Amino acid sequence: MQRVTLVNIYGPNYADPVFFKNVIMKLAMIGGQCIVGGDFNLVLNPLMDCSSPKSVSLSKAVTLLNQGMNDIGVIKVWRTVYPNQRDFSFFSGVHNTYSRTDMFLVPQDVMSTIIDSSYLAAAFSDHNPLKLTWIINTSRSSSHRWRFSNYMLKDPDFISYMTTNIEIFLDANSNSTSHANIWEALKAYMRGHVLSYSAHNAKEYRRALATLEKDIRKLEQDHYATKKEEHLNALTKARILHNNLCTKKEEAAMARTKYEYGNKTSKLLAWQIKKQKSDKLIHSILTKDGRHLDNSTTINTEFKQFYKYLYKTGHDDDNIGAKGFLDGIPPPKLKATDRK
Repeated sequence: MQRVTLVNIYGPNYADPVFFKNVIMKLAMIGGQCIVGGDFNLVLNPLMDCSSPKSVSLSKAVTLLNQGMNDIGVIKVWRTVYPNQRDFSFFSGVHNTYSRTDMFLVPQDVMSTIIDSSYLAAAFSDHNPLKLTWIINTSRSSSHRWRFSNYMLKDPDFISYMTTNIEIFLDANSNSTSHANIWEALKAYMRGHVLSYSAHNAKEYRRALATLEKDIRKLEQDHYATKKEEHLNALTKARILHNNLCTKKEEAAMARTKYEYGNKTSKLLAWQIKKQKSDKLIHSILTKDGRHLDNSTTINTEFKQFYKYLYKTGHDDDNIGAKGFLDGIPPPKLKATDRK
């Protein structure tokens, strides 16, 4: 099940760019699904979100927040669902104006799970509650981002294995194409050998562990039946080997845990990863017939149909059109001088 993080925000009652800069940086560090909601105490679009805007110019805090949201791929839920409507969440008796300062923000890839978002009556507070309804994806994703396990670099056999295979690849492909293409191909080649080495090691580990457990069980029975010293010594050695094998696996797991959870990625790297992901995501499209699609499944289906039609030849199986076109073109003939 994917982790869901709920973030509640109460912005300062003045436009503070430092506060919203820190909010964006913290959101960039959060993994999994992230739902952000609260009173931001500012409006992102004065023309649409204020009943009587005094100015249409954006403050530095709003500009920074909009840019940060774009960088990490976060969008406004209510405005995305209702792009042309006006609604408000707070009435200021001092200024006699309505404004929409309460918002929900979600990553673009979560938007396809949103069912509805609406403002409710302000019965218990001076702000209108904002309701969000979405579907939590409880299924485990079948795809994940593969990454190299750093602890493998401490394995001398792995270093020797990869060095040999890289030399073989470079000897065969050094002059075949550009350096950029060779590097891209080498990365895929190395990844395949890393996966192959890891799979082989895992298989050998399971085989060795099963063999030792079988041997230990047999030596236990032999020692129980005979009480001989050599059986006890052999049993002790087998148990030590088994313990060392299990300890080696736990050490690798601890090294992997330290890599994943001990040293967190820097804020800059987290920002870049979020931005790269948001730049590649297509969260909505407009079809030829004017339909607006924001569901990832329907978007994928629409792209599939588009490219299926794009690469379709348009000719029948017998190629009647092509034959008719060629039949109307007289073939050129060689002159007598050219035949010689």
